[in-house]
Amino acid sequence: MNYLCRRIRHEKIQLFTTPNNAIQVPNHLHFNMNKNFPLGIGYIAAVLEREGYKVQPVDALVEGWNNVEQIAPNKIRLGLSDEAIKKRILAFEPDMVGISSLFTMQTENVIHLSKLVKQVNPDITVVVGGANASALPEVLIQDECIDFVVMGEGEHRLLTLIKTLEKGGEELEDMDGIAYKVSGNIHVRPNTRLISDLDSLPFPARHLFDMEKYFGAASSHGIRTHNRFASIITSRGCPLQCTFCTAHKTWGRRYRMRSPENVLSELELLVTKYGVKEILFEDDNLTMHKKRAIRIFDMMIERKLNLAWDTPNGVAVCALDEKVLDRMKESGCYHVNFAIESGSQRVLREVIKKPVNLKRVSELTRYGKFIGLDVGCFVVFGMPGETIEEMKETIRYVRKQRFSNVHIAVASPLPGSELYELCKEKGYLTDGFSPFNPPIIDYHIQTPDWSRNEIERFIEKEKIKLLIYQQIINPKNIAGFLKKGLSYVVKKSFNFAKVLIK
Repeated sequence: MNYLCRRIRHEKIQLFTTPNNAIQVPNHLHFNMNKNFPLGIGYIAAVLEREGYKVQPVDALVEGWNNVEQIAPNKIRLGLSDEAIKKRILAFEPDMVGISSLFTMQTENVIHLSKLVKQVNPDITVVVGGANASALPEVLIQDECIDFVVMGEGEHRLLTLIKTLEKGGEELEDMDGIAYKVSGNIHVRPNTRLISDLDSLPFPARHLFDMEKYFGAASSHGIRTHNRFASIITSRGCPLQCTFCTAHKTWGRRYRMRSPENVLSELELLVTKYGVKEILFEDDNLTMHKKRAIRIFDMMIERKLNLAWDTPNGVAVCALDEKVLDRMKESGCYHVNFAIESGSQRVLREVIKKPVNLKRVSELTRYGKFIGLDVGCFVVFGMPGETIEEMKETIRYVRKQRFSNVHIAVASPLPGSELYELCKEKGYLTDGFSPFNPPIIDYHIQTPDWSRNEIERFIEKEKIKLLIYQQIINPKNIAGFLKKGLSYVVKKSFNFAKVLIK
């Protein structure tokens, strides 16, 4: 559809998250799937509703949580079926459909959903946004069923797009952070503007969702202490320069914060309206501004919210000290992950480019345990420039700290990251690489320091060894280990043996 010189009124906007694909694992239906509330479309829905538009969010994953389709020999899709999605579109009759594209591995579902929209009504405007859209606008906009790609923060940008189309579309070329087509020619306007005043945003439109579907210990990433938990984000942007990260494509480098008063208002709403007992702070850098973070924690204590809370995305050690940890614990934090990435100071400094002082990590780990926090960590293996010996150094380091949990990630060359550009330039990407393959399953980097097979074998072996360590040796995990039963022990031991003899 040509959107120039046509005044198009978009009064009804439907916002979708897509069904998700997963590698099929026996006796584990929702492998790597979590019922996380979609904060992105929640915020956008709230902004559009405030402006007088009729909005309907559809979380196609959660609403179709028990619908499983076999799409390949070892691959399943979870979420609403195609027919169910079409029925939702037909019933609402939207003028515009916005699709959230967060992860590269779900790109095929984003494109498929856009085709379903056009099958229902070719005149519906299809807009794609999210982290993946911000990293790959040129790829997504090529699809004939996608009319616009919104990059970066979508709340104001989507609203501006809607109003621009109402005026005839002539001002599209003046917008930033948008990709579109005119007469077959692709136009991509860089994302340069950020929302300075985060307090100006309304809280996510949770009243438009069935919040009860998001509660339950089995539906969260990580281990929860309460069934009634909710996600919240209090800041955006990251000034760090980690080579594997793409967060800056959406949030920018400048750290922006909501005021403590604004954060507490949302927390109180979650407690009083939804009966929430636990909070997941989804910030990339919750404590980057220590004074603000401490004020939030102090207000949680003063107002006696009695909330347990966690930081599933981890916290930067450079933004922590003993005083911050004290306030975290006092305000209800029970678990914290340190995003250390490596146990090699050289790798941190020269390869990952993250300001982590491992001596300081050790000190804060001991202190966190002393005051009663569960302390875990995130590490990443397989970065170009990292040797096998340095990966072993990381293993030795995390074992020495006796972290309650260790999350091992495989280095993934995500489009938009410095790592991705390095791998392309050096020819490190393996044959058959696609940015849309699930990085948690496939490894796609091979360097002069190690082969793909070497790194895969090393990572799999260490993951199983650490899993057994965490489930058996760590006393705090033993109850969960016993609950899973003898069959679980046998299966993990068998897998471990297979890896060892490879």
